[in-house]
Amino acid sequence: DTFAMVGTIVLWMFWPSFNGALLFDDASLQQRVVVNTYLAICASCVTAIIISNLVHDGKINILEVQNATLAGGVSIGMSCSFDVSPWVPVLIGGLAGVLSSVGYAKISAFLERLGIMDSAEATQLHGIPGVFGALAAAVVVVCTTNNQYFAAETQWR
Repeated sequence: DTFAMVGTIVLWMFWPSFNGALLFDDASLQQRVVVNTYLAICASCVTAIIISNLVHDGKINILEVQNATLAGGVSIGMSCSFDVSPWVPVLIGGLAGVLSSVGYAKISAFLERLGIMDSAEATQLHGIPGVFGALAAAVVVVCTTNNQYFAAETQWR
């Protein structure tokens, strides 16, 4: 578990560079990506701790919190470059943390009863938050009008 914690901390620190690596020619866009990604990861961590505490009767499952923390980075990846208010990445990351924690606590056992073995818990870290992030990005694209590069009305003219 110590190595898993170290890995989570390293990913927490460097996940924004994954999201912003392809935007090397625009420093202001990279800054937005980094800030939105950190906001989502932090919100995911906080909600994961709260949900883990609620689901496990006052005890925190640290592996569940580690996975759910990284779920914030997964879920914001498709919409991190959008010029949105800070509450948007906080909401997206927070909901990803909730979905991942609940998935880890409840859906994992359900999948095992169905005979589906997910030993790395990839469903809770990448699957559920990834699908949620895609849906959230679609909502952000439709609702956002002040993006120079990525707004729906500037892309398809």
